[in-house]
Amino acid sequence: MMDVIMDPQGYVNLHPEMRDRWNAAVASSNTGELIDLGIEMAEAGNLETASDCFQCAARLGDAVAWFNLGNTLRDLGRADEASSAYRAAIALGETDALLNLGLLLIDSNSWDEAVPHLRQATDDGQDHAWHPLGYALLQAGNIEGARAALHRAAECADTEGMVTLAFLLREAGDEHAAVAWLEAAGAAGHPSAAGQVAAWEWESTRDVALESRLRSHAQNSPAARKALARLLDSSGRPREAIRVLEEAVARGETDHFVHLGNLYHDIGESDRAAQAYARDIETGDPFGHQNLGALLEEKGDLDGAIEHYRIGASLGDPMAAESYDRLQGL
Repeated sequence: MMDVIMDPQGYVNLHPEMRDRWNAAVASSNTGELIDLGIEMAEAGNLETASDCFQCAARLGDAVAWFNLGNTLRDLGRADEASSAYRAAIALGETDALLNLGLLLIDSNSWDEAVPHLRQATDDGQDHAWHPLGYALLQAGNIEGARAALHRAAECADTEGMVTLAFLLREAGDEHAAVAWLEAAGAAGHPSAAGQVAAWEWESTRDVALESRLRSHAQNSPAARKALARLLDSSGRPREAIRVLEEAVARGETDHFVHLGNLYHDIGESDRAAQAYARDIETGDPFGHQNLGALLEEKGDLDGAIEHYRIGASLGDPMAAESYDRLQGL
């Protein structure tokens, strides 16, 4: 019998039938039953108890248990332990762990370390590893390698790979090919690709006739929502634009606060504008201080304005630095 202890609270929380299964599996070193029990616990949201089950099976040398343990620890935010579990799984021949280890390393922006594991996964025939490999190479600065990997992902009908490739091609100046891949992604079922095409068209043409297309895609596409708000703003409909951006913010999109603050300011709601600029600052945007400083200066709060200009300048915003020097010179 294994010398193993489950987390006491996890054991107490088990249904009596589950406790019997746990005890029997531990007593007989039944790795399959421990893994099945761990999967059931994970599906029920009881991740700590699931990790106990997988760990017990892993200690008996089961590669799949190490793999499942890595997945569970990753979900628990225990990245270092997850990494060790994936590496143990790989050492025992569980090649599916190559991709998951690569994804874990991408989570921590460890691009160079992720690449060899993802390459091994593609060598193993895991086509769904081409996109994360391309993304990691792109972030590591290997543009040609990224392009090749993303082309492979796109050719494997990976719609996320198609979208990432489209952005890379557009950045390289090949708008036609970029749009073609986005359209292919949309035709293959990617939810936001068609909206991105419409948003790019708005950026290049500023054609207000695109409003109906942008509206039709706004539900699924952050880019379409952003472009629609710009279109409404530019055509003199700030309150409609505000509604679009408020919905985007409610969805968790954090790159709209400056535009939203400007719109509130334009309709005379300075308190709401200040709140929007403050929320922008909370996201870590150093340029938000210039916007809030300008609003405070307009309201006559020069001390508050100077402080925000000073902070913005210290964070590298040249406009805030200019505003700070101007007020200091008064």
